[in-house]
Amino acid sequence: MLEVRDINTYYGNAHILFDLSLTIAAGECVALLGRNGAGKTTTLRSIMGLSPPRKGAIEFRSAEIQGWVPYRIAQAGIGFVPEDRRIFPVLTVEENLKLGQKRGTSETTWSLERVYQVFPKLKQIKDRAGGNLSGGEQQMLSIARALMGNPDLLLLDEPTEGLAPIVVEELVHAIARLKQDAMTVLLVEQNINVALALADRCYVLDHGAIVAEGSAEFIRNNEKLRSDLLGI
Repeated sequence: MLEVRDINTYYGNAHILFDLSLTIAAGECVALLGRNGAGKTTTLRSIMGLSPPRKGAIEFRSAEIQGWVPYRIAQAGIGFVPEDRRIFPVLTVEENLKLGQKRGTSETTWSLERVYQVFPKLKQIKDRAGGNLSGGEQQMLSIARALMGNPDLLLLDEPTEGLAPIVVEELVHAIARLKQDAMTVLLVEQNINVALALADRCYVLDHGAIVAEGSAEFIRNNEKLRSDLLGI
C-alpha cells in the first residue's frame, strides 16, 4: 500500500532523514521505534506532505504522492493523527467528527455510529466541547475524526503519550479492533510494550536512518538491540 524510497527531509538547513526507506502492505500494522529525536515524527510528516522530502520518492497505492499538498494526500486515503491532536476546542465532540467526514460520498464506511462503537465513551460525551475533554478523550476524538475521513492508511503519532494506564489500555483495545477490521496502520509509539503488542513489523530509527527492522517478536527478543537503540 505504501512504499517510501530513499527520502531525505530537512528542516531549513538541518538534515533530519537520511535515505529512509520503508514499506507497508495492506492490513499491516507497522511501528516506527527509536529514541526521542530519531526522526519518527518527521517520517510521518514527510509521508503526509507536511515536511516534504527534498529527495526520494513516496508511493501510495501505486501513485507517486511526494510533492502533493497535504489535503490532496488526505483525500487520496491517508489519515493523520498528530501528536498534539489538533481538535477544535470550541466545537462539540460530534461537530468535530462531522468536520472530519469525507465529503462527496453518499455512503461512507465510517459513520458516527461506527466510530461510537469503537469509542463508546465519545457517544456519552458527544455534546461536550472539545476543549473540556480529558487528554484521553481528546486522543480518542482525534483518532475517531481521522477515521471519519475513511482512510486506507492511518498514521498515528504517539497516541498513548502522557495518558493514564487505564486510558492507554482503552486505546490499545481500540487500535487492536481497527487491526481486526484490516485497517492499515503506521504507528509511532514511545511505549515499547504498546508498540510491540500492536505491530506486525517494526522499523528502528537512529539519527534519521533505519538501522534495524523485523517482526515485533524479533525486536522483543533482541535484548542488545533494545538496549543499544531503544534505551530499554
